[in-house]
Amino acid sequence: AGLKQWQRLVALFGACDAALDADPALFDAFGALLERQLALAPGDFFRDALGRDEDVLRSSLLDFFANASPRAGPLARRADRLLNFCQTR
Repeated sequence: AGLKQWQRLVALFGACDAALDADPALFDAFGALLERQLALAPGDFFRDALGRDEDVLRSSLLDFFANASPRAGPLARRADRLLNFCQTR
């Protein structure tokens, strides 16, 4: 139940394209928090949870990267850093 709620929050933040411009600091903090949370996940989490196309988390992260990366400044750097982190795990 907790994992599903967390996935829904990640999906909500990842899909908030218009809100990224309204409060970029919030989304930068979200990206930092998400990176710290994912750093605690075991290695098989990335193979099992992110390796399936139907997984909600994978699509939510892709949405966040797609929405945040084109923006200038700290948010774009945060999204790129998070993307690199996920790719190396």
